[in-house]
Amino acid sequence: MTTKLTAGVVLLAALAAASVAAGCSSTKSKAAQPRILRFLIVDRSFTPIGFGEKHVPAIGDRFLFTTSIYKSGVQPKRPSGTSVGRGESLCTVTAPGGAELYCTGLLYLPRGHLVLSDAVRGNARVNTGAIVGGVGAYATARGTAEFTVLRRQPNGVETTALVLRLTR
Repeated sequence: MTTKLTAGVVLLAALAAASVAAGCSSTKSKAAQPRILRFLIVDRSFTPIGFGEKHVPAIGDRFLFTTSIYKSGVQPKRPSGTSVGRGESLCTVTAPGGAELYCTGLLYLPRGHLVLSDAVRGNARVNTGAIVGGVGAYATARGTAEFTVLRRQPNGVETTALVLRLTR
């Protein structure tokens, strides 16, 4: 009986010490901190599927666009160096006049690629989408992708800042 009681007291003391030690450590571990990647993207092509470029987008219209991905440069609105990847997105118009879109896309980066999904407000300057997976170094990727339009040319070509916050 005394042995069981002593073992119980030792176990409780060990648990108490462990909980105090856990409470003294930082609540923010490195694993909990998102990994942040920053890029600039420049539109390369825009292909309407089933409608012309002069057509006012209707619900259900789709288009495909491709981009080049660059490291963020010293000049915030201009890419620097050679392309480090590319992107491909397919968007479907979900509101009259193209006011809202649903887009899915792939970002091809040197160590793998990421799969994104985004509900886009037509001509909004900032949109945040979801990182829903990946391949290679990004096989378990989750997080957010924030797109901020830096420059929109009259022909529709955009230069966009991309901030990826990978939570795993």
